Amino acid sequence: MPLSSSFDAPNPQRIRTARESRGLSKTELASRIGLTVQALTNFELGHDRPKDENLAKFARELGFNRDYFYGSDFHEINPEVVTFRSRRSLIARVRRMAIARSKHATDLISPAFRERFRLPHLDLPDMAGEKPEEAAQLLRSVWNLGEAPIDNVVHMLESKGIEFYWLKIDSTCVDALSYWVDQRPFVFLNSYKEAGERGRFDAAHELGHLVLHRHSQDVQSKEIEIEADKFASAFLLPAGQFLKEAPRSYLVSDYLRLKPRWKVSVQAMIRRSYDLGLLNRYSYENACRVVSARGWRTKEPDQLQREQSALHFAMLERLAEKRTSPEALAQELHLRLTDFFELVPAAVHFIGSSGLSNL
Repeated sequence: MPLSSSFDAPNPQRIRTARESRGLSKTELASRIGLTVQALTNFELGHDRPKDENLAKFARELGFNRDYFYGSDFHEINPEVVTFRSRRSLIARVRRMAIARSKHATDLISPAFRERFRLPHLDLPDMAGEKPEEAAQLLRSVWNLGEAPIDNVVHMLESKGIEFYWLKIDSTCVDALSYWVDQRPFVFLNSYKEAGERGRFDAAHELGHLVLHRHSQDVQSKEIEIEADKFASAFLLPAGQFLKEAPRSYLVSDYLRLKPRWKVSVQAMIRRSYDLGLLNRYSYENACRVVSARGWRTKEPDQLQREQSALHFAMLERLAEKRTSPEALAQELHLRLTDFFELVPAAVHFIGSSGLSNL
């Protein structure tokens, strides 16, 4: 739950979170609303209280209603413990924007759902210290998954108590992120990326962080990212069964035929074959060159549909039966409807044409 009661004055932390969620620097926002950077800084630090006309400018420019700024504190999230699926050229502005938007899910939407429903019990063992391959095998055993392909990664992880939300950020630097709040794990997938097979790997990668790196105070290292990649590969393509089915060649067409069954990208299957010793270095590099030449690094054939939340759909369906609409829930949380849709895409299925006209 939020950390403090509602403010009698605009909450400085919420002013900062609102700005960061829109990807704006203090200089950019100050310029847009006719303030000095120092004045805005004082508002965000709580040194000065914004006048009503300035608060109205914040609300108008940032797309939040006035009540949003009077809400309780959000949890402060240390960026060093937030795992981003991709770190290539990840700039501070994008990192802050992603974390700020994610707080609307962890501190507003999730508590609202939890007040109304009993969510799945957390069943996520701590495997810190285990090697990624062994951890993936052990987790499949603990969860009684056997070695068959996983039909829907998001649905399965939700059933284990992991909460999923979505961000829509137009950046190649953000595939997914995850972190813990009050002993509850959250995963955020970037819905801007359409390929379902990539989203499944992103979800499994974040699962690797959650079980292997829960106690890490800094998850920024390349080694930790490699561990999560190896875990995801082993979890989605368990060695025993995949060894029986994987092609004994480097022909990408042979891997493409396996894609509908395993629901993993050709690139990931080629890498797994190399790690398991089915491909030597020459064959692996040759297959990678073919993938690049065909443009499959950005978009593969037979792209899968992006996985969605079964839990959100079920809760919103139940709320609809009680005549509680996404519009009403977003209004209760002082969020713009489009912000709610970004985090909870399933909500689009439960809104009428009259609501859509107000976007």
